[in-house]
Amino acid sequence: MKHIIYYFAFIALFTACKQNVKNEVATEEAEEVTAIQLNTDSAIATINEPTVTEPAKLELTPLGNSGDFEPVDGENYVFSKKEKIIIEFNETIPTDLKISGKVSGKIIINGKTYKLNKSVRVGDSGYTISGDGVVINIPTIKWLGDDDGGDCQEGKVPTIKISLDDQELELKNIKVNYCVFG
Repeated sequence: MKHIIYYFAFIALFTACKQNVKNEVATEEAEEVTAIQLNTDSAIATINEPTVTEPAKLELTPLGNSGDFEPVDGENYVFSKKEKIIIEFNETIPTDLKISGKVSGKIIINGKTYKLNKSVRVGDSGYTISGDGVVINIPTIKWLGDDDGGDCQEGKVPTIKISLDDQELELKNIKVNYCVFG
């Protein structure tokens, strides 16, 4: 009888140990599945999170009021919208219309002043003005006539495109004043 009691005790002990091993294996497997699931969940969350940011829009700051511009010797151009100057530049009168003279001007974009130092005439009445990474395309200027019979003219620009750092701003119906001094 003693042997039978030992036999049952041994079987009970062996069954309990085997049960613990199964529980440990099941626990380890559950932890691995949970870790994999957590990694998958965070990967999905990372994919779903917006990573693309909107580029900043180009905003112009007026250089002053239309009447505030002080012309210098050469050809003076003042581009304005609602009586606020947005672009100004001066060009010495070139001897060849395809080659520009000395250019100086400025524009303020997103609070920073950019110096304009190059212009190329496009056709009879257009320009591409540039400097400091800014490119301003003025395809055509529609001249309205002489101002007070002098060396000044007023015109309209149907469209101006301003580019900076792969961003572009299009302006419509811009007024231009042009005067020659010197």
